Amino acid sequence: MVEVLRRFEDANGRTQMMLDMAVYSMQQPTKGELNANSVAFITDYKTVMKSGTEEAKQEAREAVTAFQQQAGLTADGALGPQTSMAMAKALGIQEFSLLASAPIYPDNPRYSMYIMDEVLAKNDPDTYLKGFASMSAVAAKAIPEAQLPSRSKSGGSFLAALYFMDQLPKDSAIQVGFSEFENRKDSDFRSTMRPVYSTGKSWPVVYVPFKIERSTNTKKLYALVLINGTIVKSMRLR
Repeated sequence: MVEVLRRFEDANGRTQMMLDMAVYSMQQPTKGELNANSVAFITDYKTVMKSGTEEAKQEAREAVTAFQQQAGLTADGALGPQTSMAMAKALGIQEFSLLASAPIYPDNPRYSMYIMDEVLAKNDPDTYLKGFASMSAVAAKAIPEAQLPSRSKSGGSFLAALYFMDQLPKDSAIQVGFSEFENRKDSDFRSTMRPVYSTGKSWPVVYVPFKIERSTNTKKLYALVLINGTIVKSMRLR
């Protein structure tokens, strides 16, 4: 049995990884399969000799010569019936049977987080609240992270948008909360939302509306992203 790791990536940069468990075996070809493979070798060889580049022709001759030497045949670099049949017998028939396939989830899933004025999303939800189809529009209107502390001083209503580029295990709990500490909850920690649970089959997109009151308080304020209660990202708001 063999294990094969497959990785897919779409136009949005979202990835999916699968672990395939399969049985790989070699079988001796039947007489009909031998003849078919032998003819195919000769056909391919003639095509290269007729229309291939000089480099391709030379590589083909060298490959045939090397096989002939290994098989104890006359090493002239020409692929005739005797050599092609010997190749067909040496090739065998490969069989690959998939037994099971399971998703692989990264320990540190990738995602992008943007914060924008909530009024924009409320006034034009078709542009800003359509999942990954809206990602570029949200990114274009997002408040630059360096400007968030100054923008939040006067308070306001904002929207955090999270786009996960990796899939999460089924029922992973995603939350956004606030704290005066960058990497831990404080005594007044509050979540802006109940947990959103992933399906394990898609890439989560989470929208979180929140308000920041106008204040002269000098305490720092961070938005924290939590997955299953563990802080995975912080963004300074004040």
